[in-house]
Amino acid sequence: MARHKLSYAGERFTAACHLQLTPAQREELAAAAKNQGARLSDYVREQLFRRGGQTGVTAGVRRNPEAKAMLDELRRIGNNLTSSRTRPTPSACSGRSRPSGKRSRS
Repeated sequence: MARHKLSYAGERFTAACHLQLTPAQREELAAAAKNQGARLSDYVREQLFRRGGQTGVTAGVRRNPEAKAMLDELRRIGNNLTSSRTRPTPSACSGRSRPSGKRSRS
């Protein structure tokens, strides 16, 4: 990488972000960068930060709110089932003993 002139006052690219690609994806990006006459890193940076007036899908944004509502309801049902299994039984609270559940062999 070439050095900046001493008079350069802009922001320097010092932070790295590594990305895993398939060989085919890398070749596709390299070919597109070559067609533009740019280095691969410059091309990828341009594509990454270019908006084009459109809002893209942001990571973490729920795409299907109905599915989220169903998942939340299932989660609540599961929590209710789990808590009902861990609560003491009514007979344990009343002081009466429960049958041991063991059968005598005859």
